[in-house]
Amino acid sequence: MFSSLDANPQDKLIERRQLNDGNWMPTACFGTYTEDLNQMHRVRQSVIDAIEAGYRCIDTAFGYLTEDGRRGDG
Repeated sequence: MFSSLDANPQDKLIERRQLNDGNWMPTACFGTYTEDLNQMHRVRQSVIDAIEAGYRCIDTAFGYLTEDGRRGDG
């Protein structure tokens, strides 16, 4: 079974797990950690490339310093 958010038929190829609340989450997420904060333009492009490749889960975290709008631009 797949999430109702699946707009792209290719998304159905992505393995998902059902959460306790009934929602579905992809089992593979794209990570955005970088040690070089001067390379954020590469993180942005990587997020764009990941979405185009079919990722629907983008892993950001306050500790990664990748939660601000620069990743959201992707």
